[in-house]
Amino acid sequence: MTHFNDQYVMTIDGKSVGADSTFEAYNPATKETIAKVPDASQEQLDEAVTSARNAFQSWSTAPLSQRQAAEFAQRATQMA
Repeated sequence: MTHFNDQYVMTIDGKSVGADSTFEAYNPATKETIAKVPDASQEQLDEAVTSARNAFQSWSTAPLSQRQAAEFAQRATQMA
C-alpha cells in the first residue's frame, strides 16, 4: 500500500480533529489502497457543517487577496 501520509486528520472550525475510525481511500485507476483517512462521526459532520455555515458570510465577502493569504498561511503551517 502506498501511503501519502499516515496521520490524516480533519479540520473542523479551524482545529485539527481525529476520528475514532478510518476508511480506505483507493486509486481509481489501480484499485490500490493509497491511504486510510478519518471517518467523521455524525456529531463531527454536524459541527463541520455548522462551522462552515457560520464562516460563509464573512469569508465569501472577503477580498480575494485576504482569502489567498489565509490559504497560503494554512498550507505553510501544514508543511512545517
